[in-house]
Amino acid sequence: MDKFKISTIMPTYNVQGYIDEAIQSVAEQENDRIDLELIIIDDGSTDGTVEVVCQSKEAFPGEIVVIQQNNEGPGAARNKGIQMATGDFIAFLDGDDMLYPDAYLKLLQSATSNNADIVVGNVDRFNSTSNHFVSGLHRKIFDNDLSNTHIINNHSLLYDTTSWNKLFKAEFLKKYQILFPENILYEDIPFNMEAHLRSTCTNIITDKVYRWRLRDGNDKSITQSRFEFKNLEDRITAIKLFSEVVSNLNINNDAFIASKEFKELTLDFPLYMDHLKDAPEGYSAFFQKEFLTYKEQLQSNAMEDRLTSRDRIKYFLLEKGDFSLLKKFVEYQGSYLKLPTISVGNQQLFDTSHFDVDLSSLPSALFDVRNDRHPITKIQKVRFEENLIFIEGYAFHKYIDLKKKNQITITASLVDPGDNKIDIPLTVSIQKNKQATHMHGGGNQEYLFKRYHNYDWSGFVIEIDLNNTAIINANSEKWSLKFVLSTQDLKSEVFLSNPIKGGRARPKPKKIGNSLFSIQYNAKWQLQLVKNNIYGYISDLAVDTDTIRLTFSNLSPQISNVVLTNSKTQQELRASIQTNQVEFSIDDLIERTGENSLFIDGLSDQEEKVDLHFEEDTFESTILYYGDNSLILEKTRSGKLKFSSYNYHKAQVEDLQLESNHGLSIKVMIRTSTSVKNPQLVFGNDSKGEKRKFDPSDKTDDGHTLLYTYQFKLLETDLHLFGNSSWFFRLEDIKEHHESAILALKLPNGNKFHLVKNTEFAFKRSRYQNLMLTTRLRKSYFDKGPRRKMLLQKNLYAAFRKLSQKKKYVMFEAYWGKNYSCNPKAIYEYIQEKHPDMVCIWSLNNENEQIPGNAIKVRRFSWKYYYYLARATYFYNNVNWPDQYVKRADSVEVQTLHGTFLKTMGLDVSDEVNTVKKMEGFHKRHGRWDYLISPSPFMTEIAKRVFEFDGQMLENGFPRNDVLLKHKDKSSSTETDELKKSIGIPLDKKVIMYAPTYRTKTNFDLKLDLALLQEKLGDQYIVLLRLHYFVAQSLDISEFEGFAYNLAWYSDIQDLYLITDILITDYSSVMFDFNILARPMIFFTYDLEFYRDTLRGMYIDFEQEAPGPLVKSTEDIADYILNIDEQYEGYKQRQQNFGQKFNTFECGQASERAVESVIKK
Repeated sequence: MDKFKISTIMPTYNVQGYIDEAIQSVAEQENDRIDLELIIIDDGSTDGTVEVVCQSKEAFPGEIVVIQQNNEGPGAARNKGIQMATGDFIAFLDGDDMLYPDAYLKLLQSATSNNADIVVGNVDRFNSTSNHFVSGLHRKIFDNDLSNTHIINNHSLLYDTTSWNKLFKAEFLKKYQILFPENILYEDIPFNMEAHLRSTCTNIITDKVYRWRLRDGNDKSITQSRFEFKNLEDRITAIKLFSEVVSNLNINNDAFIASKEFKELTLDFPLYMDHLKDAPEGYSAFFQKEFLTYKEQLQSNAMEDRLTSRDRIKYFLLEKGDFSLLKKFVEYQGSYLKLPTISVGNQQLFDTSHFDVDLSSLPSALFDVRNDRHPITKIQKVRFEENLIFIEGYAFHKYIDLKKKNQITITASLVDPGDNKIDIPLTVSIQKNKQATHMHGGGNQEYLFKRYHNYDWSGFVIEIDLNNTAIINANSEKWSLKFVLSTQDLKSEVFLSNPIKGGRARPKPKKIGNSLFSIQYNAKWQLQLVKNNIYGYISDLAVDTDTIRLTFSNLSPQISNVVLTNSKTQQELRASIQTNQVEFSIDDLIERTGENSLFIDGLSDQEEKVDLHFEEDTFESTILYYGDNSLILEKTRSGKLKFSSYNYHKAQVEDLQLESNHGLSIKVMIRTSTSVKNPQLVFGNDSKGEKRKFDPSDKTDDGHTLLYTYQFKLLETDLHLFGNSSWFFRLEDIKEHHESAILALKLPNGNKFHLVKNTEFAFKRSRYQNLMLTTRLRKSYFDKGPRRKMLLQKNLYAAFRKLSQKKKYVMFEAYWGKNYSCNPKAIYEYIQEKHPDMVCIWSLNNENEQIPGNAIKVRRFSWKYYYYLARATYFYNNVNWPDQYVKRADSVEVQTLHGTFLKTMGLDVSDEVNTVKKMEGFHKRHGRWDYLISPSPFMTEIAKRVFEFDGQMLENGFPRNDVLLKHKDKSSSTETDELKKSIGIPLDKKVIMYAPTYRTKTNFDLKLDLALLQEKLGDQYIVLLRLHYFVAQSLDISEFEGFAYNLAWYSDIQDLYLITDILITDYSSVMFDFNILARPMIFFTYDLEFYRDTLRGMYIDFEQEAPGPLVKSTEDIADYILNIDEQYEGYKQRQQNFGQKFNTFECGQASERAVESVIKK
């Protein structure tokens, strides 16, 4: 197999916090088909970028070249990289982004399949918290894998303006001297458009290859800084350079020109126009001037013929220079398309009398809906019946009523998604489908039971006859379903798309003759009918001592070999078919599988892979034990054979019973040869960090297998089972502390559903065939649909507010209903003790949360929630009540906050108040507060300013800290020991707690070296890990059992403070509360510069004021703790000063004063 060199060109500028991940993602691309060359051109970085790059050079598996230059911009840097590149292919990567694993392999496989000049791969966006979302820029491009396409015919490539999601043939770029323009931003646009226009062969793959970072907070990249005049100038320049390329290459295709200009009018200019409300003085006039110049150069009628009403209004106001009205319209434009429509003469117009902004001065023609009547399709059900496929759903043009059957015509046909040359007509029947009206008819609170539009006759049923000779004889293996929808005066041709969730629109594949038909959906959720020829069947699978033998039937003469392919590495294992049989060594299968999966295919004489399926549906997944390994044989949904292996013996569930008293009995089978002896059952939740362990109640041994029985009551596990979550079952060897999931290749007696405390329990199999329990809160009537929620919020809540307020009703909420904790918890417990006559209501996302006392627990946003919002008098919250909350005349709202401000808040965070709408919401929420709790003058000053608060300050400290002051000098008290016992940690060890600030959900890297700490401190200390529950599921500390404990699930951190002897943190506000206890703190600030300088600003000089040492390595932490008495002495005065500044008002009576100062006797 040929090997190719890929040269990756990476310009960098001040990306020290990201560059290591970027380089690592390139290093992971190396395989037996790819040699790597990484060319890094640092463009004058002023941070530690170059130092990080130099540290990464030694570990990089290929050639790495580092060039430093003065700041000349990414265009010049990339051009230098192109000149230096020695690879067969060239790729680009920005220093703050990452590649997906196997990105280059997938791009290379496509490029070499047809000698493509360019291969385009899909893109994923992510931000600082690793939330992933679809790239809006690339959304239009990726529906199907395409070979040999071109931008002139495939206008979606006009939106493919980034250089880094591609593989370019190096010879191609150098032949045409395609280079980036220099000294401008958006240099990608003219570069990529010229490349696309010159390409003789372009391929598109829908696999995601590139992770594009959205830098938020104070860390925005320069292209995210919209309001620099140069930013806009450069965007216009990039558009002009593209137009020059089109002119120089004599491109005169009218459709292409129109699509190009439509893209610029609906994407490039709106990037700026939609944010004019935030722009500095003079910017709007500058933008207007640039646009008018651009408009004069337009060659098509895209502006008149294709823009929606909303866009026409914006451009009209821009040209007119009415910036004030334009900014108001942009602020509320999201609700414009929800307006009803009216008929005026022969026109259908948006009824702007319902709009938030007065548009009465504008010409009515701007409100014409003619270009807004886009087609909408929905697939509700797909089913196979004998040789037929029936597809049910609805389709309509928005804003065009379908009250009668004769108002709609639909034709449908199967077409090849690549070239649309094959067109097979289908049978379509029109039916009534009121779901379309219900879901899309529009309306507001006056239209709760009525819709603006009627789409009742939009339903359809499409019939596909798989015995159709056109389908049987077609060479195509995949068809899209082309839909021609005609309503009123409008006719649209679209591809049927948008399936509902779940299996109703995703039936199992169907075998017909020697073909397997399946329903799939592409990246745009367009339905596709896939036909795979069956070149043979697996008729038998036999296991000998050390081999697996497959027998085939109806095997095509052209299939003489089979190939097993690793799903991740793409490595292959081939075997020859002899007399319709093939054998594989189990050793080979296990070795080739690794931690991935192997799939079997036939291999034709032309070296093409073809599907081989099980002949019958009777094959059941099974597990083989071989040495210390487990090999699982599964039949996939499409009927193919899949192998998965593990380097230990997997256990299987043999029986599962849930009794009426909620007692659970599980029988688990493992091999007698396994190294796991007397295993405990571990039942828990990775995302919450909660788990409990159970010893077996019974054990039987037949000489080959061990059968363990575990019994416990779900209600007595002290776990938060009753909510929306998933729970695992694992076995743990008591001696080795090795956990392994329990296989459920089949669920005894099928799935079991039970209703307990308004929670549905269901036993299921995970995607990896492991046993799991899912718990889901049962939805109430008002949870089922947006209109029911609107009815509750707008109507019932208003009716509840007609009732009198109850003077003894007190309502509590913490962290948006997440749990029972923080300051509201402390205040509630004081009221329970001192004012038992008060009626306390707790708002919770899960009303099954354990709360002591006689509180009324209500689910957030339920009808009971709104009932008590309407009737309560006193309100305590550590965040904010929802925007739907309406404060009544006698209501008293106390804002407790949930910590001292380390990072900027309120008005100091521009993104939170940078629009009129956001500012209105800000004033609405904070203007309701009557009281605001503060622990210090520092907090009083900041809180009053950033929240514009002019109510009464309660300067008594945080109520949650009363318990810390109460037990400050009782570190060895019985109460503290009881806390340790309840958590399950030893009493004879000192406690170190690591509580860092939240960074990211995925790819969490625990920088604290637990192995080193255990080696140096394990005799005297244990470590509690108090991490954000989002990252708890990615943390495996099983090898540190007895030393490190994951306590992400423990809701009350005040309890953990009390048992902690030394706190390790970083930029978390836990430092303020823990300081009350006057115990040592260590600040593990390995990324201080990045965190301080690129993310949200800080209110304190962290390096000067932190009440403990700032360290950057685990070795430093261990050394400090080993000499804690001597080391801590040097920080006691600094800690005291810290407390005097930030905990000034802490008195131990904050809960009492937060109640007695507020509640009227």
